[in-house]
This record gives sequence, C-alpha cells and structure tokens, in this order.
Amino acid sequence: MGANARWGRMRAAVAVSAVVTVMCAGTTIVGAEKTTAAECECLDARDPRFLCAPHAHEDGLSAETARRVMEAAIAVGKRDGWERARFEHQEFHETRMVRVSALPKSVQDEVDRAFETRVAPMIREQCVIYDHLKFENEQFYVVKYDAKEFKSIDMHHDDHHLSFVASLNNVTDYSGGGNNFEGVSFSVKAGGVEHLNDHKFDPQPTGSVVIHGGKLNHASLDVTRGTRYVL
Repeated sequence: MGANARWGRMRAAVAVSAVVTVMCAGTTIVGAEKTTAAECECLDARDPRFLCAPHAHEDGLSAETARRVMEAAIAVGKRDGWERARFEHQEFHETRMVRVSALPKSVQDEVDRAFETRVAPMIREQCVIYDHLKFENEQFYVVKYDAKEFKSIDMHHDDHHLSFVASLNNVTDYSGGGNNFEGVSFSVKAGGVEHLNDHKFDPQPTGSVVIHGGKLNHASLDVTRGTRYVL
C-alpha cells in the first residue's frame, strides 16, 4: 500500500503509494438511539506509533493485482498525462503520479480489497494499531520513477499518519531505486526508540510493501536505468 493515511485511516518500475489516517471509532447516544459520531477525534499527534519504524513485507499485493494496477496507471498516464506536482505541508513537491481514483472502477475495487485484506492487517500488527481504531482518508496513487525525467523524490514526510510503498514491477526492469529513512522511529521489535541513520531498503520484489509511519523522514533513491513503478 506510494498509500497516505492521517493519524487514526508502470515495464518501468512502478509502486503504489498510500497514506492513511487513523481515527478512533466513536459513537454518541441521542435519547434511546445510538448514533455514529459525525466527527471523531484523531489520535494524539505525539503518539509514537506514527513514527512506526519501516519494515518490508512480502505479498502485500498479488503479482496479478500489481500488474493490473501498473498497466491501468500507464494507460491513464498516456491518455491524460502524469501529475507533476503534489501539495503537502504548504509546499509543492515534484512527482510523476496517477491517482488510483482515476483508474477503472474494477481496478480501484481491487486496490481497496488488497488494502483491507492484506496490507491493513500488516499495518496493524507492525505499528500496533488496535482493532477498535479505524483507517480513514486513504489516498492511493501510482508513482513513476525513471532515469531520465524523474529519478527520485527528496527527503520529506507525509501529511497522513501511516504510509506504504508497494512495488508494481520487477526489480530487473530498472537499476537503482529503493527507499531511505532518517531520524528517530518507534519500533515494537526494538522495544522503543530506534535511530535511523541512512536506513536503506533495496528495491523490493513485485507485490512487496514497505510500511512506515507517515511522519518519518523518507526519500527514494535515484533510478539509474529503466522505470520503477510503485503504489
């Protein structure tokens, strides 16, 4: 799932990015009726889980899903062009992306199912997101990196709480790529604070996902040959 989340819910290399916001699942009592709250308070912005240390997982997406997402994004990119800027933190960042919301409905549904059944459980386990918390404001998009026009993205952090990057094409389709993390993270495995000094992840096989807290500083590494696609 790169995918963005707020605190609470391509033969080139292609990855799908996502961001998610985590929200509490709240209810209000009105008379004798139980009504879902119209708004729900986000988790505390200082919650260390949103600095969740990065970890790579196999099989976040099936190879077939990764291929369909990549091919659909390439088709939309050829027809409508790749978006060249993304607005975050009151700044524009260069990118080459296609929003999953612009893909055919069948592909959108496939991404949603993959997130709900495969990626979300990985996020919950890795970052200690309990079952009573729900994901909201998921944003999925396909990003294209290539050796000529858009090699990588600089160090930044995301607007949302949790993020993932899923590889959409084979690592033999390109050279370079991968992701780098810096700063301080929170790791359940390490038992608390973990310092990330040039903490690099090599490009992952098709369908694999790297999950991390959205507030961690992260960047991609230069693609030097071919094209890398990610969700």
